[in-house]
Order: sequence, then C-alpha cells, then structure tokens
Amino acid sequence: MTAGFTKMGKVSFQTNGSARTPRRNQFEIWAEVLEACFRTGRTQNWLLRRLGLKTKAIKNTLNFLSSGGLIQKETSLDRDRVMYLTTQRGADALIAYYKLVKKFFGK
Repeated sequence: MTAGFTKMGKVSFQTNGSARTPRRNQFEIWAEVLEACFRTGRTQNWLLRRLGLKTKAIKNTLNFLSSGGLIQKETSLDRDRVMYLTTQRGADALIAYYKLVKKFFGK
C-alpha cells in the first residue's frame, strides 16, 4: 500500500491499483464546496451529486458558508433555481486554506 496526495490535497491510499480516499473532514468539505462554486454558480442538487453528501450535510454546509459571507445565493430570473457562488472572501479563504495545507502537509 502506498500513500500520496490527490489534487485536492487529501491523502489517497492505493491498494491493488484502486484508490480510495479516507473520510473527509469539515474543512475539506468546505473547501470542495467553495472550489465547486468558484467560477460557476452551482445548485444544491449539483453539489449533492458531485460531492456525494447527504441533503442535511449540504444544507448545513451552505448555510454555514453563506452566513460567513463565503458564498452567496443567487436566484434565477424565473425564480426556479437557486445558485451558489463563491464570494471574494470565500476565494481568499480557499487560497489561505490551500497555503496552510501545502505548508504543513505538502512537499
């Protein structure tokens, strides 16, 4: 078994050619949501499917990030869809997070 970092900075373990990622902590989930919503607005449903989270977990995460000013909600003109976008404050937090991960755990 060998260990290495994935593109998101998480450690992956490889056994028999298949990679698996250990359970994500809350900081990694926040970073993934901020990254996913960085350039393009994303819906809650898109985030659910892409990040593999349960409905309650994604709702709590979006509420937390929104209350901290790290993401913003945007409702489409027809009010049919709510999109989430990373704010400048969220982008700054994401950069700071990756710098810390790289400094203490990266090569």
